[in-house]
Amino acid sequence: MARIIIGLMLLIPAIADAGAYYFVTVRGGLEQPEESHKVLREMVKLADAQHIRLTLLFGAKYALYISSSPTRTIELENWKATGHEIGAYHQGPEMKDWDGYSDLPEKALSRVRKDRDASPGARAGRPDYFAALGRLASEIKTGCMMDRVDKKFLAAAPAYETCFAPDNSLEYPAGRSDSGSGINYSLISDTGRGEGKKRLSCSHPSDRGGVEAAKKAFSGMETGVYGASFDSSPSGFGAFFAWLKFLKRRDPQGLRSRTVSEIVENHLLPEKKIPADPLSGGEAEQQNISTHTAAPKKDPPRLKRIHNPYTQMKKLRFGPDVPGKRPQKRDFCGDGVCAVREKTGPGRCPRDCGR
Repeated sequence: MARIIIGLMLLIPAIADAGAYYFVTVRGGLEQPEESHKVLREMVKLADAQHIRLTLLFGAKYALYISSSPTRTIELENWKATGHEIGAYHQGPEMKDWDGYSDLPEKALSRVRKDRDASPGARAGRPDYFAALGRLASEIKTGCMMDRVDKKFLAAAPAYETCFAPDNSLEYPAGRSDSGSGINYSLISDTGRGEGKKRLSCSHPSDRGGVEAAKKAFSGMETGVYGASFDSSPSGFGAFFAWLKFLKRRDPQGLRSRTVSEIVENHLLPEKKIPADPLSGGEAEQQNISTHTAAPKKDPPRLKRIHNPYTQMKKLRFGPDVPGKRPQKRDFCGDGVCAVREKTGPGRCPRDCGR
């Protein structure tokens, strides 16, 4: 009996350690950092109680708010020592809640913003943005960069991207560039486009329906990595609490919890490279020319039909005569029968007699 109990005790960690890995990101509020930080403290406490490591994503204004207080700075260092990761959060000028950081020229910025305010507060560029984040961590590896128009800003973005797209796809879903399925069976490597980015899909369950959908998706995974993102705001705390309650039942000791950097650098997913871009204009034009000048396809040659006088057997009549029905007279040339009259005259009917 004692041996059975010992065997079960050794088996329990192995069972808990089975299944898909997961990561949880928390995005700091772009506005009202004081209120957002109060919620963030409670989120970190809940995660620490379950041994879940969070990836905390901050914008530049939030980073300045934390670094301006020694108390908040020490608190952040304690979070990092516990195993939580510090990352970047940015909303570009095409987003409704733009954070005010962009390298776009004024005309391009006005065109992107359209009828919205083109300068929410004091506008700054990427040097100011990353200088503010540098106060929180010397190296920022992970980000949620919701920007599709400022190419220079994105080129300087962190290497690991989480605000990506559903199912490891490069296509953004309509209207929601931060919405994804959260299901990852491979790590998308963007080296084929020269950006050197690695991307993970991340869901954003913000209400009861979203949390239930995330539970169903994660429960159906036996391998891979599932990602979920939440906002450190009063409205986002309920969804975060429900998600951690679900994770506690699935992974009581937090054995499958990882930060985004740990997932990438520990190679928990096979890497999938993005195919190269389509051909450039000159190459595409040359390809079109070669296509149009190619020789048209021809049908294979067909044999000509040649008349054969010996193929009239279907006209012959076999079997006994039917009573009451006179047989058809077959003494004309072409009926398939070499009659006596045709034989007596050589060459009279070569079709029937063959000569």
